[in-house]
Amino acid sequence: MNEPAPPIVDNVVGLPALPARPTHAHKGDFGRVLVVAGSPGLTGAGVLAARAALRAGAGLVTLAVPRTLEPCVAARLTSAMSLALPDRDGILETSALDFVLDAARRATVVALGPGLGRDERTGALVLALVRAVPIPLVVDADALVHLAADTTVLAARTAPTVLTPHPGEMAVLVGVSTAAVQAGRASWARDLARRTGAVVALKGAGTVVTAGGACYLNGTGNPGMATGGMGDVLTGIAAAFLAQRMAALDAARLAARDPRAASDVPALMVDESMIDDACFKRRSAKTDLELAMDAGLLPGHLDRRPHLRETLHDLGAELDRLGAGRMVRHTGGRLWTVE
Repeated sequence: MNEPAPPIVDNVVGLPALPARPTHAHKGDFGRVLVVAGSPGLTGAGVLAARAALRAGAGLVTLAVPRTLEPCVAARLTSAMSLALPDRDGILETSALDFVLDAARRATVVALGPGLGRDERTGALVLALVRAVPIPLVVDADALVHLAADTTVLAARTAPTVLTPHPGEMAVLVGVSTAAVQAGRASWARDLARRTGAVVALKGAGTVVTAGGACYLNGTGNPGMATGGMGDVLTGIAAAFLAQRMAALDAARLAARDPRAASDVPALMVDESMIDDACFKRRSAKTDLELAMDAGLLPGHLDRRPHLRETLHDLGAELDRLGAGRMVRHTGGRLWTVE
């Protein structure tokens, strides 16, 4: 396949605002995310996606996994719920279809793919779900590889769809080499979006997000993100934003920005190789950096949660005291600066 014509690429500067969270809101106001994930050896991917969806503001999250694996997955969840699906030796197949569709009736958005595995039986389930799920859908990881068998099912969907491939998965989807994808990232992303009607977020250094028109280039992030699980986190964040009724393109743009912007803060304080898949899992003597991602590094959160400003200012002071060498602080309750 020849490379499509290069599009105009805009750097992501202005970002869509997060939906408002009224004072008297309850969890039902912020949507329900259903994550369909997991296979033997790959249970962590779904857990990361579910946790990320909760941290990005989804009201309720359910992680649906093969029944064989559900006990170990459930043990790793606290706020998220788990759902056991029919399987064969830990592999999901079409026998799980009706169970997933039933759960989807109670959901606002479905995230499909983290750690699903590449067994052909799972591939049949993925194609059936993409055809039948009537609500917004985020497709990632192994589910994308299965979709390469028939991308026309994407074009037939009427509900919003977001695809989040890394370059290798994109190469499988469009039938070229990974090197070719990397040589024309924006062109391939826009072409796939036009052919499928989906929003495409092509991950990697300089994530490209497009709905088939303008291409948005995200400039945040660093090499510390080159570790397993980052894509699963993005999937969960995108699903959470869709669950909160954001438009698909806005949800993808903001999801591509948030974990990368978050990763830039510890990268300024520690070696980039120390950043792990939860972005802020490393702890210092008195500081939980996980709190910073939860509460302070999603654009707009400080605007609507002003009680956290003092906490996050103290976080920066504590890091400085511990010898980080830089002070992290917020500006106007929205932007982070480093001095």
